[in-house]
Amino acid sequence: MKKSVKLVTAAATAMMLGGGITPTLASASTNANVSTNVGNNIGLKLQSFDQYIYVKNNEFILSDTGLVNMNSSDIIAVRETLNSSNQMIKQQHGVINPETKEVMTITTFVSGLSTKWFWWGERYYFTSNAAVANVSHRMRNQADTLAGLGVLGTVLSSGTAAVVGGSAAIYFNNAANNLDYYNSIHIHSHIYMDMGYSGYYTLHTF
Repeated sequence: MKKSVKLVTAAATAMMLGGGITPTLASASTNANVSTNVGNNIGLKLQSFDQYIYVKNNEFILSDTGLVNMNSSDIIAVRETLNSSNQMIKQQHGVINPETKEVMTITTFVSGLSTKWFWWGERYYFTSNAAVANVSHRMRNQADTLAGLGVLGTVLSSGTAAVVGGSAAIYFNNAANNLDYYNSIHIHSHIYMDMGYSGYYTLHTF
């Protein structure tokens, strides 16, 4: 059984409770999917709209079918994500595979780390503890250390991390803690992290 943990931003919790933001380490189970369900976070839904996205002139486009079947708030969220993704593709001279919708580009080489980039964000595959340690260390240090890590760098430079976490430091420290913890409880499996432009991320095994 594939095991995963879904992580919702601390800011959403704080807004619902009307209090301050306290980053917490997500708990995870080795036997079942675990999630911290807070509101209707669009990050939970974005990947389910993939059927409505197609590629034209090296850009991701929302189809007319999607416009008919999606509600207005989801359409706005998807369009914002597509705009971010298409802009990033142009900046980094990426090329979209129209069949897989995967973006091919040059990324910073880290041993034990590979990535796949999609319209909703990026997937980071970890095949060594050293790669996990490298990325979690870079997340805690932020700034220039995230250069070359695709969407992780975009979440920082765009200000998204500060918005969803109260500050970039809180957001990335919490993400690094969760990554390290999830890796520690799955010592016999490889793990991967899905990171969306909204700052929402999930952890899984493969």
